[in-house]
Amino acid sequence: MRTISVETKVISSQQYSAICIGEVSHEMPRHLLTGEQEKGYVYKDGELSEIYYSKIQDIDGRRYIFYPYMPLECVTELAYSLRSQAKTYLSYLSAALQKVPSKFLAFTNGIIPTWRIFFIKGSGVLLLPEKVSNLILYSASEEDREEHLHRYIKPDLLAPFALTHQMFQLLYLSAARSAPYAMKETREVKWKHVPLSLGFTSVDSESCKLIDEVLGYSQAKMREEFSGAYSGSENLSWFDMQLEKIDWNVSDDDPGLTEAARTNSDLAAYLGHLTEKANRRIFWRKKGFAVTAAATAAVILLFSVVQIIVKANEPPYTSQMDEKQIIEEFFRSQNELDIQKMNASLTSDATNPFETEVSTLFVSSRMREAYEGIDSVITPEQYLEGGEDLLLDSAIIYGTDDLVIRKVDEDTYDAEFEYWTSQVNQNEDDPEDLVTMVKILRRTLRFDFTDTKGYLLIEAITPGRIENVREFVLEP
Repeated sequence: MRTISVETKVISSQQYSAICIGEVSHEMPRHLLTGEQEKGYVYKDGELSEIYYSKIQDIDGRRYIFYPYMPLECVTELAYSLRSQAKTYLSYLSAALQKVPSKFLAFTNGIIPTWRIFFIKGSGVLLLPEKVSNLILYSASEEDREEHLHRYIKPDLLAPFALTHQMFQLLYLSAARSAPYAMKETREVKWKHVPLSLGFTSVDSESCKLIDEVLGYSQAKMREEFSGAYSGSENLSWFDMQLEKIDWNVSDDDPGLTEAARTNSDLAAYLGHLTEKANRRIFWRKKGFAVTAAATAAVILLFSVVQIIVKANEPPYTSQMDEKQIIEEFFRSQNELDIQKMNASLTSDATNPFETEVSTLFVSSRMREAYEGIDSVITPEQYLEGGEDLLLDSAIIYGTDDLVIRKVDEDTYDAEFEYWTSQVNQNEDDPEDLVTMVKILRRTLRFDFTDTKGYLLIEAITPGRIENVREFVLEP
C-alpha cells in the first residue's frame, strides 16, 4: 500500500506540514534519530535556505515527519495536479540540486529517491536530508520503495549522467502519467521505455523525440555528452538547456499511457508486441533449459541418421583437402555450430569430442533466433574484434581461436587451440539477474588420418593437454 503523502496538521494551535512516511510496524531505528540533526534545504524565489524538521511522531498507526507549514506536494503529483506545470517545477528542482552542497547529494547509484523531494506549490522545492531519507526507506512500504526509488534505477546509467536521466524520467512521468520503467515488460526488454513519439500525449513531436533520445542514451553517448570530471548535479546545466527547448502544453486531465492505449492504435500495437517479447524472455528464462534439452535429444538423433546416410553414399566435401585443411575446417565448422560438417571427414569409428555440446548450442541458438530474432552465441573471433555490441541478455561466447597445427608423423597431427566456453547462471543476490561466466582453456587434440577410401578421413581424435588460461564474467 502506498502511504507517502502530505497532510496539514494543527498541534497546540501551530500549523504543520506533516509528511506521512509509512505505517507504524516497529520502533524507529535509534541510530537515525541520535546525534546532530541533518539539515534539509528549501529553494524558493531563487534562494536556498536551510531547514530542520520539527519532530517525528506516530499518529493513528502512521508515522509522520513534521515541518513548519508549507503547501507541499509529492513528486508523484507531476502525473496529476502539477502535470501542466511540470516544466516549471522541474526547473525549480534542477536549480535547487545545483545549489545544495555536493555532500548532500552523495547517492550510491546517482539517483535521488523522490521521497526526498517535495514541491512547494507555486514557488519552490523542499529537499529532505539523507538521514530522513534513510528513515523513510526503513518505514516505507514496498509499493512506496518501488514508486519513489526502484523504478528510476536503470542498470546501465553512468553516475555523471544519472541525475539528468532521472529528470527526463520525471518529464516522461508527467507526460505519460506513468514512469518510463514502471511496467515490468519494459524491464524485461533491457529497460526500453514506450516511446512518447508514438503520439499518445499532448507533447509536441520534437520534444517527444528529445525525451525518447535521452532516455535511450547508450553508455558511449553518456560518456560523450557528460564529463566524469563533474558531479551529477553539476551536469544538470545541460538539462536546463534542453528543458528550455521543450514546448510543454500538457493539461492536468490529458489521458495517460493506459487510457491512450484504448484509442491510439499505434500505441496499442506497440504494447501488444512489447508484452509478447517480454513473455518470451520470461518463458526462456524459466523453462528454456527443459525445452532445449528435449529438442536437443531429437536433433542429435536426426543428425546421426543424416550423417550415416551421407557417409554411406558419397565422399565428404573435404575429400580434396589435405590434413591441415581438414583440421582447420573441423574447427571452423565447430565455430559455425555445424555438426554435420564437423563429422563429414570422420570415419564411422571416430568420435567427435564436441558433438553433444555443439548440437545443444545449435538447437538453443536457433530456437532463440526463431522466438526472439537474436543470435545468442558468438564466436571468440567476433568478441575479440569488438563484438561487445553483439552481446544480449544471456548471450554466450563459444568456439575456438588461435589454432596451431603441428605434424607428428605421416598420418598424425596435433592441433593446439584456445577453447572458449560459457555458462549462464542465476545471480545469487538477485535470481532475476543472469550472470554469464566465460572460461578459456588451452587444449590439444591429436588427429589420426587414414586414406583407405582414396581420400583422407579422420579415424581418431584423442584429447591431450588442457590448461586453464583465464575466466571472466561477461557484461552485456
